[in-house]
Amino acid sequence: MGISATVHLFFWVTLMFVILERTGSDTGHDWDLDQLPEPRPTGAGRSEVVASVVFAGLMIGAVLWDRFRGFVQIDGQAHDLQILHPQLWPWALLGMVVLLLLEVGLAVLVHLRRGWTTGLAVANTALAAVWVSVILTLLGNERLVNPEFMGLILPSDGSGPDTARVVVVLFVLSVIGVAAWDTIDGWRKAGREAKHRATVRETGLPV
Repeated sequence: MGISATVHLFFWVTLMFVILERTGSDTGHDWDLDQLPEPRPTGAGRSEVVASVVFAGLMIGAVLWDRFRGFVQIDGQAHDLQILHPQLWPWALLGMVVLLLLEVGLAVLVHLRRGWTTGLAVANTALAAVWVSVILTLLGNERLVNPEFMGLILPSDGSGPDTARVVVVLFVLSVIGVAAWDTIDGWRKAGREAKHRATVRETGLPV
């Protein structure tokens, strides 16, 4: 009902203006195509900043919950068993929190600059490289996941080592894949913004 009424409203208002224009009546406002706003490449809108803040908040909350309460339940009872390695607390986990906050700061900067720049793409690449380096270093030194948790979830029928190897490989590929996609996306947006700014300078249109 509401959609139908809206369609009819726009149709009849448009028809009225067409008739007035064709009959030479004064509509009180001259309009042409030059008044349309200049399209801009999409940078980071408020929704992306909000999404970045929400994601960082959820990750920080999950880290703190894992450290002080634990996610593991055995026979329906919650146990104080951490998923992340206990030795990560406090400095390594606080470092991860700082990286998450830097990600939020980067999203805010992109929004304030109204788009990506080469400098922001470089910063995004550096953050992605640091994330991959930290996670893979901790994983290689067996300091990322709690050994007690791994022993709990892996089968005890002799297939544990193979299962663990598959899980590690999938995790590594996921980390590298997400970092690579994020880096490429940042550079792609920066390139698109650079082309837009070059076009604006050539045509003299407002930014």
